[in-house]
Amino acid sequence: MQSEVSSLKTYRQGVLAFSLFFGIFYASIGVMMPFLNIHFRSLGFSGVQISSFLVTGLIIQILVAPRAAYLFDRSRHKRLILTLGALALALSMAFLPVFIQYLPILLLYVFNYAIGMIVASAVVNLSYQ
Repeated sequence: MQSEVSSLKTYRQGVLAFSLFFGIFYASIGVMMPFLNIHFRSLGFSGVQISSFLVTGLIIQILVAPRAAYLFDRSRHKRLILTLGALALALSMAFLPVFIQYLPILLLYVFNYAIGMIVASAVVNLSYQ
């Protein structure tokens, strides 16, 4: 009986920690995304250029998501991939203010969306486990 209570408590702590990660991850995206357009407009980009960042990122998502999920499902290092991917996302977005030209920002967006799909597939996969 004691081991069941202990395992239930451990399970609840794991769910709470994972829910906290989900909350922080998606809240940071929700807070940052609306202000990126303002930042890009202040750099002098046109509406077409700003839209091309998003469109290119979404195309990368469509191309990378199935492959990333497949590779992640086969991996034995799921938590490591999630941790390194989240760290890479945070670092890539930290470098965004450094770039002021179109092509480096576009490449950063491509990288960010590709890593973002790996992290997203990792989060979904781990939540089902």
